[in-house]
Amino acid sequence: MSSNDKHANALPEGTRLDGTEKGQYEILGVLGVGGFGITYKARDNLLQSIVAIKEYLPADFALRNSDGSTVIPRSSNYSEQFNWGLNSFLEEARTLKRFREHHIVRVESFLQANGTAYMVMEFEEGQPLDVMLKENPTLTEAQLKQIFVPILQGLRAVHAQQFLHRDIKPGNIFLRQRGGPVLLDFGAARQALVEQSRSITGILTAGYAPFEQYSNARVLTPAADLYALGATIYRCIAGRKPVEAPERVAALHNGEADPFVPAVVAGAGRFSPRFLQAVDWCLQPLAKDRPQNADELLAVLDDSSGAPADVSDATVVVQANSANLSTRMQADLSRNVTKINSAPLTATQQASAAVTQQAPVASRAIGKYVVIGLLALVVLVSVPLFGLYWRESRALQAAVDAYEANAFTSAYDQFVALAERENPVAQFYLGKIHRFGIGRPVNREQAQKWFDLAIANGIVKRLLSAAEGGDAAMQSDLGTLYFEGIGVEKNPAKAAHWYEQAAQQGHPVGQTNFATQLLHGLGVGQDASAAAQWYEKAAQQNYAQAQYALANLFATGNGVQQDYTQALQWYEKAAENDLPAAHTGLALLYQNGQGVQQNLAKALEHFRVAADAGDTTAQRGIANLYALGAGVEKDPFKALEWYEKAASQGDNVAQNELGYFYGTGDGIPKDYEKSLYWYRKAAEQNNATAQFNLGVMYETGAGVARSLSDATAWYQKAARNKHPQAKAALNRLINPSQ
Repeated sequence: MSSNDKHANALPEGTRLDGTEKGQYEILGVLGVGGFGITYKARDNLLQSIVAIKEYLPADFALRNSDGSTVIPRSSNYSEQFNWGLNSFLEEARTLKRFREHHIVRVESFLQANGTAYMVMEFEEGQPLDVMLKENPTLTEAQLKQIFVPILQGLRAVHAQQFLHRDIKPGNIFLRQRGGPVLLDFGAARQALVEQSRSITGILTAGYAPFEQYSNARVLTPAADLYALGATIYRCIAGRKPVEAPERVAALHNGEADPFVPAVVAGAGRFSPRFLQAVDWCLQPLAKDRPQNADELLAVLDDSSGAPADVSDATVVVQANSANLSTRMQADLSRNVTKINSAPLTATQQASAAVTQQAPVASRAIGKYVVIGLLALVVLVSVPLFGLYWRESRALQAAVDAYEANAFTSAYDQFVALAERENPVAQFYLGKIHRFGIGRPVNREQAQKWFDLAIANGIVKRLLSAAEGGDAAMQSDLGTLYFEGIGVEKNPAKAAHWYEQAAQQGHPVGQTNFATQLLHGLGVGQDASAAAQWYEKAAQQNYAQAQYALANLFATGNGVQQDYTQALQWYEKAAENDLPAAHTGLALLYQNGQGVQQNLAKALEHFRVAADAGDTTAQRGIANLYALGAGVEKDPFKALEWYEKAASQGDNVAQNELGYFYGTGDGIPKDYEKSLYWYRKAAEQNNATAQFNLGVMYETGAGVARSLSDATAWYQKAARNKHPQAKAALNRLINPSQ
């Protein structure tokens, strides 16, 4: 049965849509139909991959024309609403394309055709949560955390960009076979149509939508998404969705009992009290009474065991939590891991402990009530103070989690907020981000600023104390301090010592860092074979940086026997862990047919993933394909665009290529001024080819005043950097008669 038979409004199977090239996308079938559009399974014939394509087709406002493809408003009365929604659909696509969060649907591109618009998304194997719930009406707490903690982490990044989902429900949470859950089907276009039509019937899903979403006049905040997420978790706990929000508000307004059965009742005995309380917190009728951002909810869901059963346990809980205020921070030569020391009890918390110890000596007649009263008073004083520190600790954990998930933009903003409150760990991270160019260009001045602040606030003492106490993560971080000379005298040997200490304890980042020093002979005897063994230990623990490094060794035959098949496997594992550089490694193997059959379309696909994440080698790779017309139609202007992206990040190879493009006019207008500029940029970074090319320009006077002395100087620099033609050029200038 064809798609057209099953869905009257759907495009027929085999329909082609134009993308980068004509007929790039081929419709294979229908994945789903909603009130605002149809989602298709399709083949990308350019990249030879399967994608999902969402078509904007609001059933209340539009229909398919008699030609079987064009989408038109149902009548002239609906034209304004249709166009308003179409523009919002396109804006939604542009916004989502910016996100590279692992648990947010990935939009690869978007296009306009057939009188409407299409959003091209990454295709995933798996099933929606609502399908899973048909077979298993309720889930366990562990299962729920596996689903909703990653979804919350994705939402955090979305909310940070002032964007809302607006329609979280089981049908919009997709459970991938590999890679965890992903949040689908954002509602920007639906909301736009609602605002235009003044109708709320299409934008919300009853039971999952908060009360404020029933009014077009209300401004929605992240609390609206968190209500819907809480309602979705409730569905998984109780086996049914919550009572609709307007019904609850009406009952409360009339002085009647709330008809909603709280999660603490519906899930009693099967879930931890704290977890259930968090769900009820999300489902508060008024937005101001709910968590206001994803971090607040994550802080609870990540620590949902052992909640106090009554007030008499509260003091113990405050102490236990304060002793457990630890987090991890990640870094190697670009990332590492360490833990925050447990915080000492505050004076108020110590007083709480004293009360607990002395309670047994109170008289049985009145002691019980005195102790409860004292405990309540202590908790009232302690909890707000602890809460401030606890929130900062959890905020730091959230920032580190984002950093480890390669969500560097989100992590950076969170680290800045914490660093401004003189948190040394956050300051240390900011230093690493700027020093190593993690998610943004290298900025040594900014790096030094943050390192200086971290040092002033005691980061060295904190790491040294914990490292000497045997904390493997902090040993690894201390190695980074010595390797970079941050707050201590630079000492590669001491760095290797601490990295090895961490490595011997099985710490994957320490193993990776120690392997890197072994590979290059930094502070320790060079031993590529031993480096490969340490990389493999870390790689087996699913550490992406080690997997990538090990793949590089197999690709080059350094420390191991060259094996492109092994390189391919380790690049794939690192790519699955969202390491952009691993996609570059895969692209090069596909491009060169090493360890796998040559496939330029696949190469381009992997290059694009890494290039979108800012990987300059991948950006150059795409530029090369367009420059040569390899696997794509030759397009010098697109090549130029990608070279410029890499060059602007300081990539000297791309800078040299730009110099060549502008100097030769290979498919673009010649511009000697730009050619000279980019050659000089690359030459200043010791790019031998650029230095040689500058020598040629000065020798021939191409776009610059002819100067044999300048030509000689540049040829000499190129010769020192072993450019193969530089010596011959020097001989030609110095001994013209020969």
